[in-house]
Amino acid sequence: HFDTASKDPILRRRGLYLLRQLLSNNNDDIPQSSLLLWMKYVLCFETLEMEFEPHLIDQVWDTVAELCINATTVDATVDENDDGFSLSMSWKWISALLGRILVSDTPVLRKLGLYRFLNGEAGIQMTAPISKQTSTST
Repeated sequence: HFDTASKDPILRRRGLYLLRQLLSNNNDDIPQSSLLLWMKYVLCFETLEMEFEPHLIDQVWDTVAELCINATTVDATVDENDDGFSLSMSWKWISALLGRILVSDTPVLRKLGLYRFLNGEAGIQMTAPISKQTSTST
């Protein structure tokens, strides 16, 4: 969700810094595959947070799609611990990443993000809802 903290760039940048430090200092405690996944997340978020040129933002879409796909394939039984951090990528984290581009201060970037998102290029497939067909018996 987009509360006051998510709208404040200083808090987002501090949070990214802390996440990066956590990942850098706990290399032995975190499995290599999870560490690589989270480093990709941090790099994508930093790019989306600090860059304003469409050609730079465009370069992270493959990684954003990879992170989204990873979040959809995570075992549903994996729970976050009390502090909200899990080694698996969850939709809570992905929504923050996608939300960053969709609420960008630059209209061109918002349009690019929305286009990529709706076009299925963010790792999320958009499908029409299943309609209920009523059968009439005669």
